[in-house]
Amino acid sequence: MNTMLNVRNILFIMLGAGFLFASCGRDGMKAKEYVLSDDDKGFGSDHALMEFLNEDVENIADMVMYDNTASINGCNPVVTHDTANDKLIIDFGAECEDAAHMIRKGKIIVNYTRQYWDSGSTRTITYDDYYYNGNRLTGYKVVENRGKNPSGYTYFSIIMADTLHLGGNSGTIQWYSERSRIWLNGFNTTSVFSDDDYHIDGSGSLKRANNSYCDFNILSTFLVSTDCKYVKEGVLEIIPRDGYARTIDYGNGECNDDATIEINGKIFDIKL
Repeated sequence: MNTMLNVRNILFIMLGAGFLFASCGRDGMKAKEYVLSDDDKGFGSDHALMEFLNEDVENIADMVMYDNTASINGCNPVVTHDTANDKLIIDFGAECEDAAHMIRKGKIIVNYTRQYWDSGSTRTITYDDYYYNGNRLTGYKVVENRGKNPSGYTYFSIIMADTLHLGGNSGTIQWYSERSRIWLNGFNTTSVFSDDDYHIDGSGSLKRANNSYCDFNILSTFLVSTDCKYVKEGVLEIIPRDGYARTIDYGNGECNDDATIEINGKIFDIKL
């Protein structure tokens, strides 16, 4: 399942550089460089970061729920399974650096009712002094297995409310989201995680460290795969409290770094 942790490594590229506008608009006219404001870049990158952190935590919980162990790209946390209280504690200790130089420390705590692949099961994920690359994550995630959808796929409802305390006393990112997660492929191969594909839908809100606020909606279902570090397909709408709404189109199902962004009626090709 190591590859699951790379599904959204794009997020950190976005954090460092914002969006790189790589070509003309779709009307064929030569477009001048569009200089994004801090919030133009920040809403997208903050959203992407919180998406990544939540997927990362959930993927770790998946591994541990399956066989009570986890090897995360060379990082091996200590797992304590309290069967009397239906609790898993995933302890990264003072520091655990994986092969991709991602550093985790502290504990992820999973309280559950049944195994996560059983219909009707729930698990609640919380944190005990848990850090990712120097940023402390607090809050919770509640995941419920809703059984089969009309198409025969197992799906989950997920409610999450998190606060990311940025390193260097740089403020906090506050995030709330409600979504569904449909397990398209890989459900029957629980010991192999590189073949997993998911559809994700949902909405939520985000407050940046500078107190700027936005709502977001997945307008067109996300397709994510554990063998690809990019969102393969889907459209995200970001609606700031002040300023123009914008949409990010991740493509039509291929694993690549091509996408488009639309702001105030103008569409630009971007490299992720």
